[in-house]
Amino acid sequence: MVRFYTRLEQGACMVCALLFFLVSPISHAETVIMPLSDIRPGMEGEWRTVVDREGLKSFRLRVLGVARNMIGPKRDVILCEALDAGQKVSGPVAGMSGSPVYINGKLIGAYAYGFPYAKEQAIIGVQPIEHMFEVLHYPSKAAEEPSPMGAAWEMLSGHLPQAGQALDGFQPLPLTLAVNGFSEQTLSFFAQEAEHLGLRFAQTSGGGADADRELSLDAGMPIAGVLMGGDFNIAGTGTVTWRDGNRLLAFGHPFFQHGAVEIPMAGAEVLTVVQNIVSSFKFANAGKVVGTIYQDRQTAIAGEIGRVAMTTPVKIAVKSHIGGEKLYQTEIVRDTRLSSMLMMMALLQCVTNAMSAEQEMTVNIEAEFEFERYGLVCWNSMAGLNASSGILNLYLKMVKVLNNPFEKIFIKSARFNIEVRDGWSVSKLRSANILKRGDFVAGETINVACTLEHARSHITQKHMSLKLPQDLSNGSYLLKIVDAEGRDRLLYGLESTRDDFKSVRDYLEAIRQASYNRNAYLVLVQSASGLRIDGQELDDLPTSVRSLLGEGASYEPVGRSREKVLHIQPLDMKSEFSTDGVLPEFGIRVRNY
Repeated sequence: MVRFYTRLEQGACMVCALLFFLVSPISHAETVIMPLSDIRPGMEGEWRTVVDREGLKSFRLRVLGVARNMIGPKRDVILCEALDAGQKVSGPVAGMSGSPVYINGKLIGAYAYGFPYAKEQAIIGVQPIEHMFEVLHYPSKAAEEPSPMGAAWEMLSGHLPQAGQALDGFQPLPLTLAVNGFSEQTLSFFAQEAEHLGLRFAQTSGGGADADRELSLDAGMPIAGVLMGGDFNIAGTGTVTWRDGNRLLAFGHPFFQHGAVEIPMAGAEVLTVVQNIVSSFKFANAGKVVGTIYQDRQTAIAGEIGRVAMTTPVKIAVKSHIGGEKLYQTEIVRDTRLSSMLMMMALLQCVTNAMSAEQEMTVNIEAEFEFERYGLVCWNSMAGLNASSGILNLYLKMVKVLNNPFEKIFIKSARFNIEVRDGWSVSKLRSANILKRGDFVAGETINVACTLEHARSHITQKHMSLKLPQDLSNGSYLLKIVDAEGRDRLLYGLESTRDDFKSVRDYLEAIRQASYNRNAYLVLVQSASGLRIDGQELDDLPTSVRSLLGEGASYEPVGRSREKVLHIQPLDMKSEFSTDGVLPEFGIRVRNY
């Protein structure tokens, strides 16, 4: 029988529906949920996931109990035991994270945790679905507060534990990054940084092959967070737990636990499961990007189909007299901790590709970064023997910028120009001597004879010169020969450990002012006494003033002599130049007749 409602009844129904929408929890579509309070030991169920091209499959399990406060206060985990023999052999499988677990057809949560070294049993930790639904209520806009500096530097120094690692080995299923376009050499160079984030690299045969193919993102199907796309591909694969329209939840644990994020989201194609002694993993290819992962929290990731993620376009142009000109392009996720690593991986791989064509070469790298609100920042470097050292130097600078303590900042776009020349161009200073004895006159030119060692121990002689300023006062001075690093240290204190920047602009200015490493520098310095206030040096203050200001707790008095830079003469060596530990300095006297 069909009932027709009066207009009054229709209006009442609409009001009731609106009130229900406002006060009820987020709709969970047609999925029937079994609450954590109904879980009992001995219950049997299944989890669903994809392990090969044959599609969705089910695997049996039995509930052992509920581990209270297992991953934090009021964060319980349902402990289960896998019943299928194959799962006991493979153990926890990277890529199964998020596989929906059902009992009597009701969703209880996601397969998310395991004991990687269990013997003859596979213990499964299930993230309760109630905890996962909480992620949908977090604000989706990334916060503007700065990222903590400590995490980045601990990561680089090797002291940060793997993401999510807990006591006795009970931990989230590992995430394997499927990569394409990178050699083993490049992956090894950055493997430690990825490992500290709880990630592993796994080279696949065709990660970009399905980039134009839309793949299903229903519950139990694989989901990929695409960190890089284009000529280079990196994606972390897990499993969808729950979907309602265009919204979905997956993993049952964090990707990186970075909070509100923008990671391109795609379906994936699982080719097979690789059974590994250390950790088994799904061998998968990412499909077409169809949405965005916008939450990365302790209990789940949340994604939305149709939502477009902001990414950083990167272009790398390579010019070689053998390989001609090539252009590589990629899109990189915008993330304060990942962007710099992924960008430098692409840069190193392009340099590695160019190096494979020649035995001996010199690589010149020019970089141009565009930052939102801060414009362009340029940097350059030359490498005659070890190109990776220059890339590592830039990597450390970018990590400091993106993890500054003042504000969130992202790279809007980046472009690199790589020029490869035949032969090694290296110049190392071995010794130096001034070609005049006695005093100098203001305005006079000082000539210095230098001995340089090049590749294969080839020795040459070179003259350097510096014209003294006309207004130089009578007195004693020092003449130093420094490389780019030494020059930056003298002028700006740009040591890699510097932590006294006052703003984001200071970080960016440090990159802008960094010297080109093929230059040698003659530097004229003078001893000076002063006072350091708020990071600035006040030189040649009278003794009485220094004594008075030095009594204040907010000042850092400089009681000893320090070096004041008077003049710098750059000299283009047309090769990578370093003092190689030799730091010659000459005491000179100037008389102004």
